[in-house]
Amino acid sequence: MKRYENIADYNSYLDTKFDIEVIMGKATVTVKELLSLSPDNIILLDKMVGDGSDIYVNSRVIGYGEILVFDDNINIKIKDVSSADEAMGYFYNEGRL
Repeated sequence: MKRYENIADYNSYLDTKFDIEVIMGKATVTVKELLSLSPDNIILLDKMVGDGSDIYVNSRVIGYGEILVFDDNINIKIKDVSSADEAMGYFYNEGRL
């Protein structure tokens, strides 16, 4: 894994954009249930309100957070996150940088 010694090593990448995803929960359904879905149906997820969720950047888990609602917006409060060296190393080795 490429090692980044200090923040100056990141300068050429600071404007690179990544998508952040937070998976709020999962559910398992049969094909029959999937095909019968319609507006206003509710799918029960495997998480409760206040449970934490993994934070993904380009399909890699880089942290963990708590889902919160403020002013009708869903947000995530970071509870744990990878170090800068670790995250940059992942993306560099995967050819994303």
